[in-house]
Amino acid sequence: MAPTPTQIPTPTLPKAEVLSWMACRALLPQDVRLDMGPLGTLRLEEQLDEKLQRVASEELREADVDIPDTIAALRTRLQEEKELVVPLDDEYMITFLRPCHWYPDSAFQKMCNFYAFKARNPHVGRPLPMSRVDVVANSGTVCILPRRDQFGRRMLLLQTGKWDPKKLTMDELLSAVLMFLEIAIVEPSTQVAGVVILWDLEGLSLSQVLKFTPTFAKNLLHLIQDCVPLRVKAFHFINQSNLFDIAFNVLKPFLKEKLRSRLYFHGKSSKTLLDHVDPKLLPKQYGGELEMHFDGGELVALFHLFETYFDELTKYGYTKLPK
Repeated sequence: MAPTPTQIPTPTLPKAEVLSWMACRALLPQDVRLDMGPLGTLRLEEQLDEKLQRVASEELREADVDIPDTIAALRTRLQEEKELVVPLDDEYMITFLRPCHWYPDSAFQKMCNFYAFKARNPHVGRPLPMSRVDVVANSGTVCILPRRDQFGRRMLLLQTGKWDPKKLTMDELLSAVLMFLEIAIVEPSTQVAGVVILWDLEGLSLSQVLKFTPTFAKNLLHLIQDCVPLRVKAFHFINQSNLFDIAFNVLKPFLKEKLRSRLYFHGKSSKTLLDHVDPKLLPKQYGGELEMHFDGGELVALFHLFETYFDELTKYGYTKLPK
């Protein structure tokens, strides 16, 4: 059911007064580094290295387009969208243009989808209160691995067995994943290289599967496929059981071919996962070489560094429910 207008996270500022995205980013500490022990140091990266500059050029057409004209075309479309309040600085335009291969019409549609999703699903689209973020982070259900894969992609680990539905709702988990992705969007390296999602289904229970409704599945895949301005390069399912087939059958009708081609099912075998991810970058429990001593404290710290940033993001969006 669509939320009523009073439920929409309505921006409070007119377009001219919205804090620019770069001003929002300036609220973050410089050179963010979080020590995650044997797993490595999580560092938010500001610049593209030479390898990712080539990826941007060869895969995303960055060397072939007139960048100022393309940004201007997207900005013009957004200025015409009177009910959508977003920052109009170049850097924010780029976050949507890169995953859309610098096609301004596609970037415009993705931005509209992104903020329409937030408007229609405020229980997911609004950042979680920090008290609930702490519960998610400490549960170990959602984790950013500090090391990128061998292609420079940011890796997100989901551990279903650590999720207690009595303590965390599905919507809270999806909101937390969205917050992780919005942190990833800050990094130019991740804008270009994309993300890889590792979903460990060890311990999946019937009570968890029953929470996975068609409505939730549709929202999840719409968010991933049509809304978030990130390149989802691979989805690895690990330790899946027969119960997973029930949940996956709920997902199937909403899968588009592009994402379907990037799904990998590894079962109990880590060998097939290592065909895709260098073992030097993975925890031992997935066939890698790294010790994983995760207590959630590092991710709690990461989220708290972004608290003011997330507060500013709530000022962006549709001023009334889009059609």
